[in-house]
Amino acid sequence: MKGPRPFNSELIEQLLMDEIGDVKMNELYTKYGKFVMIPTTMVDRFPVQLHLFRSYPKPSTARKEQIDVDAQFLPFPDSSEQLVWQAVRASCAAPTYFQAWANRFVDGGILANNPTMDMLVEFSYFNRQNNEKDKQLNVVVSFGTGEVQPKPFTLPDLNKLSWHPNEMRKNINYVKDMFTIIIDSACNTDYHVVERCESWCSCIPVPFFRLNPDLIEIIALHEIEDAEIINCMWVTKVYMYSKRKSVDELVELLELSFDEKTKDNSIEYTKSKTSANKLMAIKSEPKLIKMNESD
Repeated sequence: MKGPRPFNSELIEQLLMDEIGDVKMNELYTKYGKFVMIPTTMVDRFPVQLHLFRSYPKPSTARKEQIDVDAQFLPFPDSSEQLVWQAVRASCAAPTYFQAWANRFVDGGILANNPTMDMLVEFSYFNRQNNEKDKQLNVVVSFGTGEVQPKPFTLPDLNKLSWHPNEMRKNINYVKDMFTIIIDSACNTDYHVVERCESWCSCIPVPFFRLNPDLIEIIALHEIEDAEIINCMWVTKVYMYSKRKSVDELVELLELSFDEKTKDNSIEYTKSKTSANKLMAIKSEPKLIKMNESD
């Protein structure tokens, strides 16, 4: 990621193809049992809308009005046809950094920079559609990419702005500050966003963990300086050490969830293990099996 923006999209596309291959979205679910949701923003319409690439069947939750709107545009590819690398490419098409994917999708962070709430909604709709009332979340973990603590800020007084040529600099600064506020609000991943997710989880109820290191300063998306990256890694390591108690609790919950899943499948596991043992006995001790059969 060097040189002027936007960066060469062909390079990242080749990287994604080499690393991910021709795996399709539905294969993440059918082959690996993984529920994967990749958020993107549709910019082929206005106002723009959120679109989720899913590895699982899409819940039928769209209102008739939304269906009528979607009918005016190109249909979305089915998960059995959607390549994973293309969905990732669409989601990472950050404005000014990379070109929109297929002139239709850009970074999902524009509308869902912290997609935890969208995941919770998807889970609720999926259970409702499939009548899986007993299917519950065991824990929700939200990982952030770092936050900077709030600092004092004063917005210029609009009444003091002047259109006199000598005062145009103040006007430009005002527009710049307002633009920064709007962008920061749209891309916010913490504060009220996390509080809503935590409140939702407390109502289910499901344990909620948020891990997001406190950074000294904002790190650019295309930062390539080793010193800056190493410093960010060190700050993150210090933060994780300060959260070691929460991490230990999280590990216990994950282990408990795994044990419960193993317990639910214990009968099938025992049957399959017994069948496998019988098969091994037949191969290793044919005379003994023949004697038992004659008896």
